[in-house]
Amino acid sequence: MHAELLKHLQSLPPEIYNVDEGPAGRPGFFHYTTYSGLLGILNTEKLWATNIDYLNDYTEFVNALDIAKSQIMLRINSKSCSRQTTLLEDLMQGVDSIRSLNIFVASFAEQGDLLSLWRSYAGGSGVSIAFRYDELREIASLHQFHVVKCIYDSNIKHKYINYLIDDAENFLDFRMFSDDGGDSLALLQFFM
Repeated sequence: MHAELLKHLQSLPPEIYNVDEGPAGRPGFFHYTTYSGLLGILNTEKLWATNIDYLNDYTEFVNALDIAKSQIMLRINSKSCSRQTTLLEDLMQGVDSIRSLNIFVASFAEQGDLLSLWRSYAGGSGVSIAFRYDELREIASLHQFHVVKCIYDSNIKHKYINYLIDDAENFLDFRMFSDDGGDSLALLQFFM
C-alpha cells in the first residue's frame, strides 16, 4: 500500500478505519486454526496468507466492490458536467480492475474465545493463537502486508466507501487540471 494512502487511511474517522491495538504489550488479536495448522506454523515459523477468492467470507470483498460501483453509478447519473462524469467513469474502471488483483489475507479476531470462530476455523477443536498488535503490525510491514479491519456493518461500509470516492474524486479533479496534468487512471492506483 502506498505510504501516503496508508497515512490518509489512518486519518479517517475511527468508526471507519479503527484497529483497536489493545493494551500495550498484551495480546490484541487471535488467529483460530486447527492443531495441524498450529504445527505447520511452529514448524515453518510462518503464518500463511490466503487468496481472498478462497475465504469463507469472500462475499464481503465482492460486496464492497458492488457497493463502490453502485455509489459511483449514482454519482455519474447525477452529474451534468462531462469532466466530472469522465473522472467517475475512470474511477469505475479502477474499481472494476481491483477484482483482478491477487489479494491475500490472514484473518484475526479481536476476541480469543468465540464459538463461531472455533467452529469455522478450528474445526471445533483447535487453538486460538494470541498476537500482540505491535508485533503483528511490524511483521506484516516487513512482508508488505497491512493490518486493517474487516468492516461487516453495512452503514459503516457505505460511509467508508463514499468517503474514499469523495477523496478520489477531489484528488483526481485537482490533479487532472493541475499544471503537471496527470492521467486520472494512473492516479487511481494511489487509491487502490
